[in-house]
Parts: sequence; C-alpha cells; structure tokens
Amino acid sequence: MWAIWRIPTQEPNRRGIVGENAKSLWEETVAICRHIDMAIGFALSILTAALLGRASLLVYELDALDQQLIDELVEAA
Repeated sequence: MWAIWRIPTQEPNRRGIVGENAKSLWEETVAICRHIDMAIGFALSILTAALLGRASLLVYELDALDQQLIDELVEAA
C-alpha cells in the first residue's frame, strides 16, 4: 500500500506526523517538476522545428543544385 512517491498526509510515520507544510512542499515540488517537464517539451519542439526547417532548406538547396546540374548538362549536349 505504500508507494515510493506517496503524497504526504496527516498520517503518523516513523518521524512523527507529516504536517501541512510537508504536503504543501510536496505539491510545490510536483508543480515545479511539471513546469520543468513543460519547458523541456517546449525546448524539444523548438529544436525539432529548427532541425526540420534546416532539413527543408537543405532539400531546397539540393533541388537548386540538381536543376543547375541539369541545365549545365543540357548546355553541354
């Protein structure tokens, strides 16, 4: 019945009674972890968008180089 990340309550334990301060601290810790999780997700989405944008730019540049090569081959023929 005892989970590792059990939410503190007013139940007695080995160190005495876990009070409202500990419960509030736990809730604040959980809120901070959620904010960190959202910030990491946001940073990863920005990084992914940047990488996809760069890949798109590279595809465009390769397409332009292919077209230039085709034009040079047509002129040479």
